[in-house]
Amino acid sequence: MAVSLIKPGFAFGDVVAIMMDLFRVDPIKRETFVGRLQQLQKAGIPAGANSGRGTKVRYNAAQLITLMTCLDLLDCGATPATLASFFGDAAANNLETLFSEEGGNFGRPLAMAEASQMDLFFLFQPNALGYLQSGSTETDEDGGVLLIEGDFKALERLNAKPSIAINMTRRVAELRGVVDRLLPSQSVLLRFVAPTEASE
Repeated sequence: MAVSLIKPGFAFGDVVAIMMDLFRVDPIKRETFVGRLQQLQKAGIPAGANSGRGTKVRYNAAQLITLMTCLDLLDCGATPATLASFFGDAAANNLETLFSEEGGNFGRPLAMAEASQMDLFFLFQPNALGYLQSGSTETDEDGGVLLIEGDFKALERLNAKPSIAINMTRRVAELRGVVDRLLPSQSVLLRFVAPTEASE
């Protein structure tokens, strides 16, 4: 019986290589990009990945997708502090659970969307000025983040409130393609199963 020495999950070096490829980072700017990833780590993004100095962390698929999404949002102008309030370790209702294939909040809906060739959208609606809309001195936290299936529902929400929309079906497919190319032994981690397939 053969024993695999490859640990499940992605080492930080793997994550750097994957994200550099996905975001087309010039190798000359690698150090700057790593600094940006470490800045997110210090903010607790993705949740559960910042366990202190000297501890080697293996990123799971949910954390990899969370990190990709946060980099997409940074690219659109969101700040690390805003992202930490939604995705970080200190967030009251940590939104990484949205991307948890184990909890079925993202992996299974994504698998269903892929099977039916439907796009699954992630809308980021931080409502950063929401606290100004009330006379109360208490900050009213806005739920702000929604996963929406289907173009029409996403468009309806986009029309209701300014948002950043990410087509998660396509982004995860791009992420999967990079992992398939760079780390084929780990590509199974980004394969999700729809409920109908799981029940057979």
